[in-house]
Amino acid sequence: MPSEVDQFWMGMAVGPQAEARRLASIGFSGISVPAGADQDKALMSKEVKVLDQVVLTAVNDEENYQIIVQAGEAWRTANPYEGDTFGVIMQKGTNSVPVYAIDSSTGAAITSQKFVSDDPDFASMIHEGGKTYMIVHLENRPGATYFLELEQDANNGTLKLKKSTHMDWSADGGMWVPCAGTLSPWNTHLGAEEYEPDAKAWAPANFNVFGSSTADAEDWMRYHGSYPVRSDFATWKASYDSNFKPYQLGYSFEAGPRATAAGGYFAKKRMAMGRRSGELPYVMPDRKMVYLTDDGSNVYLSRFVASTADDLSAGELFCAKASQTSAANGGSFTLEWISMGTATEAEIRTASTTKAFADIFEEATPTSTSAPAVCPAGFTAVHGSAGLECLKVKAGMEKLASRFESRRYASYLGCTTEWNKMEGFTYSVDSGKGYIVMSTIEKGMEDKARAGSADDSYDAGTGNHIRLPYNRCGCVYEMAMDASYVATTMQAIVCGKEGDGSDADNRCDTSFVSNPDNVAAVQGHAALLIGEDTGNHKNNIMWKYDLDTGSLQERIGATPAGAEVCSPYFYPDVGGFSYLTMVVQHPGSGYTGAGGAAGVGYAVWQRQCGASYPAWAMPGDGAAARCAASETSSGLQARPVAVALVAVAVWLLMA
Repeated sequence: MPSEVDQFWMGMAVGPQAEARRLASIGFSGISVPAGADQDKALMSKEVKVLDQVVLTAVNDEENYQIIVQAGEAWRTANPYEGDTFGVIMQKGTNSVPVYAIDSSTGAAITSQKFVSDDPDFASMIHEGGKTYMIVHLENRPGATYFLELEQDANNGTLKLKKSTHMDWSADGGMWVPCAGTLSPWNTHLGAEEYEPDAKAWAPANFNVFGSSTADAEDWMRYHGSYPVRSDFATWKASYDSNFKPYQLGYSFEAGPRATAAGGYFAKKRMAMGRRSGELPYVMPDRKMVYLTDDGSNVYLSRFVASTADDLSAGELFCAKASQTSAANGGSFTLEWISMGTATEAEIRTASTTKAFADIFEEATPTSTSAPAVCPAGFTAVHGSAGLECLKVKAGMEKLASRFESRRYASYLGCTTEWNKMEGFTYSVDSGKGYIVMSTIEKGMEDKARAGSADDSYDAGTGNHIRLPYNRCGCVYEMAMDASYVATTMQAIVCGKEGDGSDADNRCDTSFVSNPDNVAAVQGHAALLIGEDTGNHKNNIMWKYDLDTGSLQERIGATPAGAEVCSPYFYPDVGGFSYLTMVVQHPGSGYTGAGGAAGVGYAVWQRQCGASYPAWAMPGDGAAARCAASETSSGLQARPVAVALVAVAVWLLMA
C-alpha cells in the first residue's frame, strides 16, 4: 500500500481525522496542428484554467510563450544582461576563453567563430533566499550549464535575465552532453550527461591517426584547448592521452545557488549513482529513491537508494530485469530488481582518473554471435550499447564495474539491456505511479528484429526479455509502485501511431504522440506533460495527458519546425506564481521568435490557492505555507500539503 501521505494525495481517506483530497482541475484551450506561418513559431495555449477559472489568456497561441533568453550575442544586444553570453561554451577552468569552431580543412581553431550552442535542454527554476534562479543545460560535446539570476515581476511573475554565468565543471572533468533534468525535493538542480564515451573504444591505443573514429574526441578536446591540426597529430594525441579521462564523464549531477561559493553556485557530479547515457535522475518523495534512465540502443533501467535522505553521495544501485506479460498495445512487464552493490562518491571519484577499461574486465572473442550467443568458459555474454561482448570481471573490481561500466555490469548480472531510446521519467503524486518513455520501439525491444526485419544482433548476449512489434513512433509507460517506491510492473498507456503515408512531413499520425522524449507530472492536477523529439511530425508538440480519463487530451505547446521540445515542466509555486516551461532546441532557419535562436521560454500565472500541491514538488522559499490562510472563490479552505501531514500525524497518534 502507498504511504498515508501518498494515499491522501491520491484522493483516499486516511484515518478518522483526514478527508479525501479534492483534485484541482487544469485545462488548456489547446492548439491545432501548426500550419502555414505557425509552423515557424513557438506556440503555447492562449488560455489556461485552474479550478475552472481562467488564469491566463491571450489573443493568439504565440503571445503566452515568453522568452527569458536566447543563445548568442543578438539577444544580449537587444536585451542586455550582466556576465557571460548565454550559449557560448568555454574552455576548461575559464570563463574568458571560448571553445572555437574547427576549420574543416586544416583542423585549426577558427578564432573568429565562438562555439555558440544551438542546443539548450533542461532549464530548472529555483527560488531561494527571495531570489529566482535557473540552471540551463547546453547539450553539446563539450557541453555546459549556465547559472542564470532572474528578476521576477512581483505583479505578474514575468522573468527578466539579470546575470548569466558559465558554470565551471573542471573539478569533475568537464561537462559532457548534459541532457534532461529535474528539481530535487530539497530544491536543487539535477541533470545527467548523455551518450557517455565508451572507455574501451576511446582507449588511447585506438587513436593513431585523424579519421572518423576520432571525430567526437576532436570535438571534446576543444574543452582542453586542443585542436586537431591535420599536420600535427602527435601534439593533439599527447594532449588527448594526458587529459581525456572517460570515467569522469557520463554521470548524473547536482547544482544550485550557494552564496558562499565561487560564482554563487555549487556543482557536483554524483558518481555513486553510476555511469550511463543519462537522460535524467528523478528523486522520489521519500528523498532517497532515485530513478535513472539510460538513452540509446540496448540500454538498462536502474534505481539508486541513497544511504541518507537528501544526500546522493552514497547508496545502493539496482538494475531491472523485465519479464514480458503481453506484447499488445506497446507491451506490459513485471520488474525484478537486482542489486549492483553499494558505493560512495569519494571512492568512485578517486579511481575515476586512474582506471581504464582493461583494469576492470578481461575480454574474450565469442564462439557464436547468433542469439543467444556463446562465450568461452569463464566469460559471460553481455550486450549494451557497444554490442555483444564476452567479459569477465577482474578480481576485486566489482564495485568499479558497477559504477564505471554500469550498463555492461547490469547485463553481466542478468538485467534487461534491450530497451531502446529510454528517455524521461516522472512520478505523479495524484496516481501514485511512475511514468517512463521509450521514444522508439525498435532493435532490442523487438524479437530478434530491427524495424520489423529479421536481425538477431540486438538480442545476442541478452535474455531476449522484450519481444514487441516495431513502432517507430514510440510509447509512454506507467509503472506501479509499492510502498517503498519500488516499481513492480510496467505497461504502455499511450503510443504513437503510423500515419497513412499521405503526408511526408508527418510519418506518425498527428493525433497521437510521435517519439515522446521527456515527461513531467503536473502535480496536483492529475496530468502529464509529454514533449516530443521527432522527425516524424513537422512540428514537435508538448501534449497534456489526463491521468483521470487516460487520454491524450490536447496539444498545449509546439516548437518551430526543426526544433525539439525540451524541458516540459510544471512548477506549482515559484515566488507565488505557477510556471510551465518549454525550451526551443535547434530551431530551423525559419523560426520567427524574437532573434530566431534557440532559447528558454515559459508561460506564467498567479498560483491558485484552491489547488493543493505536495511540498516536495514546490520546495522553493515560502511555497508550502503561501496559501495557508487563503480561500478559493467557492469558499473552500485551501489544502496545502502541511494540512495533509498534520491530518496524517494526528491519525497516527490516535491509532
